[in-house]
Amino acid sequence: MDVFVGNPPPSFTRETLRQFFIRTIAKPSSKLFFWKPQSKHQVQVKQFVKQVSGKPRRYFIVHVETSNLALLAIKRLNFKVVDGRRLIVREYHSRGYMNERRVINWREQPWSTSERRTSERRMIQQGKGRKL
Repeated sequence: MDVFVGNPPPSFTRETLRQFFIRTIAKPSSKLFFWKPQSKHQVQVKQFVKQVSGKPRRYFIVHVETSNLALLAIKRLNFKVVDGRRLIVREYHSRGYMNERRVINWREQPWSTSERRTSERRMIQQGKGRKL
């Protein structure tokens, strides 16, 4: 499962984030008093840099071996303050062409109802919209 990590501190590199995730996953819960070996967890990290309003924005995509460990890491790390910055950690969803949120090959799939939601329809024609 892939995990999105946003707003990282400048000191974070791929390796430090990888070790940070491994230490977070390996922490014992309150009921269990044993540590999982760190070498057992497979964590892969990719770093991305985008230019937003002329400023570079960094974020990471972390691939964790199982969904349970990824959800555990999200639960423990989301909104955690590290080096004065609050991490944003959530499940990563890849998007299609032009940031499309629909599933792949959505045009070929049968739709049981109208594609547009009723909340997105313009209500002016029905007399429920704002009057100018």
